[in-house]
Amino acid sequence: MNNERYLWLVMRNLTGEISPEEKQELENLLWVSSFENEKHKLYKKFWNQEVFYNDSQDTTEALEKVLCKINAEELKEEGKEDKVFSLYRFKKFAVAAVILVAIGLGLFTYQTMVNRKEPAVAMVEKYNGNGTRSMVTLSDGTRVWLNSDSKISYPEVFKGQTRNVHLTGEAYFKVAHNAEKPFFIHLNKAQIKVLGTSFNVKAYSDEEQIQTSVITGKVAFITQNENLTDKSDTVFLTRNKKVTYSKESGEIKTEITDTNEDKEWINGKLIFKAESLEAISKHLERNFGKKVIFKNDELRKQKYTGTFDDSSLDEILYFLSLSKTFKYTTTDSTLTIY
Repeated sequence: MNNERYLWLVMRNLTGEISPEEKQELENLLWVSSFENEKHKLYKKFWNQEVFYNDSQDTTEALEKVLCKINAEELKEEGKEDKVFSLYRFKKFAVAAVILVAIGLGLFTYQTMVNRKEPAVAMVEKYNGNGTRSMVTLSDGTRVWLNSDSKISYPEVFKGQTRNVHLTGEAYFKVAHNAEKPFFIHLNKAQIKVLGTSFNVKAYSDEEQIQTSVITGKVAFITQNENLTDKSDTVFLTRNKKVTYSKESGEIKTEITDTNEDKEWINGKLIFKAESLEAISKHLERNFGKKVIFKNDELRKQKYTGTFDDSSLDEILYFLSLSKTFKYTTTDSTLTIY
């Protein structure tokens, strides 16, 4: 969605002319972006204080009052109260657009000044090597189960208006609810926003796809290679829904899934559903710490299905090889399939 469409929705909402479909569209945008949500609160604040209209002329006069009040408050903060601003009268929505942009710029300037004054927050980084899983509790009470070959970085204490963490790899989150401070997970070419819910994220740097599945609550999956305010770049997920995003093509696919299975890795269970042996080999490398070597490239494409509950590497390989024959040898550091 472009900026003009966003301004149109805001104006329709302020004037009470917005349709139910448009209102849902605007709420989705505000839910995704905490910055736009803060701006919208300012729009409503000034509008409710000044705008009462019966025709287009009254609207224009009211809008001019709003902008003058905004300018006066900004000048007061700068110690320039004696400076005078005036506007020519424009058409209803043109003037509204100017007002909305002015508020946005004022809020951006204010937040920038606040952020500059905030002291640096100490960051914590947790990395699990191959064959290792762990659980960490963040300062807000959020719990994160981190899979093998995965890394998460987060502040010792969350400050400011949002909670931000960075993830590479796979993790299962139980985010502590806080409607006033949304929780963001930053990934390579994407991010996830939640208020308080449980979900699984798989975003390994050496895999082409990113996957997110929701166990409880609601999350917004947002791609970052396009404008984040564009509705087509945001997918809202609820319980038992999964999104798969291609980092290369930008394609986004959503589907119904058994989300309990998606998080079973935290209990040491491996579940393969028609996965190629090459994809399975990545799981085996991370879980058992052995480099997988294929002596026959055709074996990479063969697909297997199976569930393994705390099974050893030999047990997994034995049962997989029964369905479609392959041979294998292992050393302390490698697994060779032929």
